[in-house]
Parts: sequence; C-alpha cells; structure tokens
Amino acid sequence: MVKHSPNPPQKEHKSRVEKLEEKRLEDATNRALDYYLKPQPAPPPKPDKDQLFIVSPHIDTETLLANASEDL
Repeated sequence: MVKHSPNPPQKEHKSRVEKLEEKRLEDATNRALDYYLKPQPAPPPKPDKDQLFIVSPHIDTETLLANASEDL
C-alpha cells in the first residue's frame, strides 16, 4: 500500500527554560480563567441575634412538617 502523505514532523525537543516558561504561562492562564469563570461561593448568612430556632437548610419540607406535627 502506498502512503500518499509524508510523515508528520517530529516535535522538537524543548530546553528546560522553554518548558519552564511554557509552564508559567499555562499556570498564569489557569489562574486568570479561574478568577473570572469560577467565582467563590457566597459566604453563609450570619444568624440573626433575635432568632430563637435555626432550621438546617438541607432538611426537606416533609421532614419539617412531620416534626412539627409530632411536637403539637
């Protein structure tokens, strides 16, 4: 079988300095993208000082209603 296209060129070996510069550029790019595209989550709200009870935010409504009916 005849190969119609030549072999792709071999990658040139990079020096340590070039590899280090490339790594620094990649790290800086990732930091910039993370800064703009991955915002930090909002801090949890501070509890109100006048609040007597605190309900956990991950409890579903059915559980809360069952607990309230048992208490009554």
